[in-house]
Amino acid sequence: MREELRVVSWLARVCALLVLLVVALPVSAQIAEGAALAAVSGTVYDSVSREQLRGAQVQFVDAATKARIYSAQADSMGRYHIDSLPAGKYIAGFFHPSVDVLGIQSPLRAVTVAPGATNVVDMGIPGAAKVLTTLCGAKAAKDSTAALAGIVRDAGSGEPVSGATVIVKWLEMLLRNKQLISQERTVPVKTDADGGYRMCGLPSHDTLYAQVAMNGLQSGGVMLDLASGQIARRDFALGDSASVHLVVLDSTSEATREETAVLRGTASLTGIALGLQHQPLEGARIVVRGTGLGAVTGSDGRFMITDLPAGTFSVEARSIGLEPQLIPLDFAPGGRKAIQIILDSKLPELSRVVVIGNIPKPRLDLVEFERRRKTGVGHFYVATDLALRQAASLSDLFASTIGLRVMPTQTGHSIFMRDGCPASVYLDGIKMLEAWETVDDIPPNQVAGIEIYKGTLEEPARYNGNGCGVILIWRKR
Repeated sequence: MREELRVVSWLARVCALLVLLVVALPVSAQIAEGAALAAVSGTVYDSVSREQLRGAQVQFVDAATKARIYSAQADSMGRYHIDSLPAGKYIAGFFHPSVDVLGIQSPLRAVTVAPGATNVVDMGIPGAAKVLTTLCGAKAAKDSTAALAGIVRDAGSGEPVSGATVIVKWLEMLLRNKQLISQERTVPVKTDADGGYRMCGLPSHDTLYAQVAMNGLQSGGVMLDLASGQIARRDFALGDSASVHLVVLDSTSEATREETAVLRGTASLTGIALGLQHQPLEGARIVVRGTGLGAVTGSDGRFMITDLPAGTFSVEARSIGLEPQLIPLDFAPGGRKAIQIILDSKLPELSRVVVIGNIPKPRLDLVEFERRRKTGVGHFYVATDLALRQAASLSDLFASTIGLRVMPTQTGHSIFMRDGCPASVYLDGIKMLEAWETVDDIPPNQVAGIEIYKGTLEEPARYNGNGCGVILIWRKR
């Protein structure tokens, strides 16, 4: 029904333009039977996503007869071609789901098709500024905010998913009690009957984190960087209950018993990581965020990750001394995705620092760790816990821990308690820079124990969490 309404609306606008064209044309100029034939071709372009609009249904409506409609479908490069249409006046337009997602009507053009050589008629979705005005109002186009739109599809069938919740998160810096603190903001929106969603008023020039969820299922997170006064396009794939299932990892200890659910599926990822001069990169860490699954590249730079859930997830690649890469991918049930990752940008090197200190007494810190663990206060991981042994990174471990939330940043991950309060992180008793310092440079197999305290009443007296909670990480030595 919605598709029929869109076609009727499009044809109504075509007819209005046709009336003006036919009235303006003398009778001799109107197309007669036996008129010379012509050809027309062109490209359909999406100015918002800045790419060709593949699969667009292009139509030319004869201005004289009003009944003749000539159609073609754009190929994977957005190109179309129509042969053997009479030369004359036409109204040209196209259909594509992207038009509906952006909340605009398909743009129409009055075209004169000349006989003989192929006529070139390019079409496209208007620029981001015009779409933003239509979607969010004239005021939004003048301020510093941005907008986001897209479609949520089933990872297996590719059909639009209605009623799914798209969630966008970001961090805001606030001045509270003369202190600058960070606070997480969350904006949810439901997809419509066509699987589309639209968001206005999002912060620009900031790092945002988006994902989709429905009926207990969720995609991975995708990083967004929106420009001021622009609208971005981000589609999502969501796995169904037949392709995504839950695996329960037993993370028991003497003090507590908790179960952590992680997504698993039937998709797989293979690829190769290339470093400087595009040479195979050995020892790079490849992690599919939100799954706890990852791999390390071999001497040939290749890797494989299996048992991946269906849907949209971000693949993170890291290697010491090189700028990390984050790549969003859509995984289909039982599908095998192959990618090439290039890490060819060096990270800036810091000045050399010489630290002189005394070596603490052997394992005294772990003696205190065991003493606190036996009190039953807080949540603990030990090296033998399955959740820690199977974690691809510490951020994945924390993301699957009840009461914690993990947000990606440009340098790593931020760790928050459930109420959005940033946790204080200590590494071997030394406080890191709030929750902003990355912990992913610490391989899980080098961790002897982790302590998590979710509030002032739980945290040990010597470790200050500023009321937001404390995470203590102890490495093996």
